[in-house]
Amino acid sequence: MSQSMRVCVIGAGPAGMSTLYHFAQLPKMPEVVCYEKQDTWGGLWNFTWRTGVDQYGEPCHSGMYKRLLTNAPKECLEFTDYTFKEHFGKDIGTSFPSREVVLDFMAGRWTNKAGRDLKRLINFSTVVRSVVYTEKTESFTVIVNDLKTGTISSEQFTHVVIAGGIFNQPNAPAFPGIENFDGRVVHSHDFKDGHEFKNQNVLLIGSSFSAEDIALHIMSSGGKSVIVSWQTNAPNHNWPNGITEKCSVRNFTGQTVQFTDGSSAAVDSIILCTGYKTLFPFLEGRLRIEEKTSFYQRQLYKGSLFIPLAQSKLFFIGAQEQLFTVTLIDCIAAWTARFIMGLLPNESKTTKEMQNYSDHWHGRAKQLKSIPEIVAFQASLIENLAGDTKYGMEYAQAAPLFVEWDKDRKAAIAHFRDHKFASFLSK
Repeated sequence: MSQSMRVCVIGAGPAGMSTLYHFAQLPKMPEVVCYEKQDTWGGLWNFTWRTGVDQYGEPCHSGMYKRLLTNAPKECLEFTDYTFKEHFGKDIGTSFPSREVVLDFMAGRWTNKAGRDLKRLINFSTVVRSVVYTEKTESFTVIVNDLKTGTISSEQFTHVVIAGGIFNQPNAPAFPGIENFDGRVVHSHDFKDGHEFKNQNVLLIGSSFSAEDIALHIMSSGGKSVIVSWQTNAPNHNWPNGITEKCSVRNFTGQTVQFTDGSSAAVDSIILCTGYKTLFPFLEGRLRIEEKTSFYQRQLYKGSLFIPLAQSKLFFIGAQEQLFTVTLIDCIAAWTARFIMGLLPNESKTTKEMQNYSDHWHGRAKQLKSIPEIVAFQASLIENLAGDTKYGMEYAQAAPLFVEWDKDRKAAIAHFRDHKFASFLSK
């Protein structure tokens, strides 16, 4: 390891913290500096009542809402070296805990298992303004802004790891007439509490996991009705009374929405459950991955290394859509830390070989149509990464749990959280 190696990690959410954690597990750790624009770790798992901008005028990162419960079993979120039972000292009785419980669990690993004080590596309330690479020096210039003091400073790094995730830039497509809609229009990123829509008829555009959960929250909080408008594939859920599915939106006239099947409905509010953009405005243009989200980004080798920068010094953690969420991220972080430190001797690949690898996985990702297919794909990716690092192979054992969970959702979307799963890591 070169004595001059300096690694910049951007973001202290689950992706950034897994990166710091795996660096800390290595026999020799380089100098690592992490920048996090919030005043604590945990990323989007932190709740704030604010929408739009925060107290510093920065875009609010977290899209969490007040009464969020996990929509996947906690048994699929456990780490190989840290389980919910180990953290809490007992079975907590549910497979779908609250946001606060999950954050407490993850923070326990970062605190109790890291082997060193990871918080000392993090500059909180500090936002990255610019990242530029210079070929001559083979280094990055990173410009950061301390939000508390207003100070702007510049640092040099040999490697940069982008770990800000993909849930910070809402995708808000336009629909004819929506600009003249007489009610409220909000992206799911700014949804905070179903009680805001009490006694309302609400249209959700999109049928993602967030749309499912928000629809149920609104109805349990006194909403009058919810229409879930699917844009590509109908979810065909067994919804409780008050929630219906409709095809895609054609246009709006006043407070009336017209659908492509010719039907219409009057609604009071619209919530755009239309996903996010993969946007990293602080990176110089040539260092950015494609804007559209995907289950595998074509420009990333092993889901991490940015191939177009031939020097293998730029990495992205958590830049893909996930079902395995924190566990897939953890495997990618483990691979990245070991790769940077030169601990993967078989990873000496040409740019062409890396691109061929990524083309293969990207091609497979484009064919995914169902949850079981996505589960099998990401389990295979985990096994591929674990084959290199000898870490995290157990995560793939969550695949049958995800398939069973999907069946529960299809049987009764309002009651899938009643199912209690068994942990495959703690017996």
